[in-house]
Amino acid sequence: TNLVFYTHTHTHTPILMDQGHLHPTPAARLRTLLDDAREASRCEVMPACHDALSARLIERAGFRVAFMSGFAVSASGLALPDAG
Repeated sequence: TNLVFYTHTHTHTPILMDQGHLHPTPAARLRTLLDDAREASRCEVMPACHDALSARLIERAGFRVAFMSGFAVSASGLALPDAG
């Protein structure tokens, strides 16, 4: 199979050309699914916070929800770098 990557002219979405047929790339399909879910309020962008200050900044930025992990809180308090 000879795959060739193209970019859609108007949306700049990567497209695969396989034996004369155009297919969106897996990443493009995922982006489309996430965009559709976000528009239908089935998906939320959820920034991570590591302390009360970052939680307040996230709230002030207008996000409805935030993610907080135990490691992020501990690492922040110990001034350790992000592990991921």
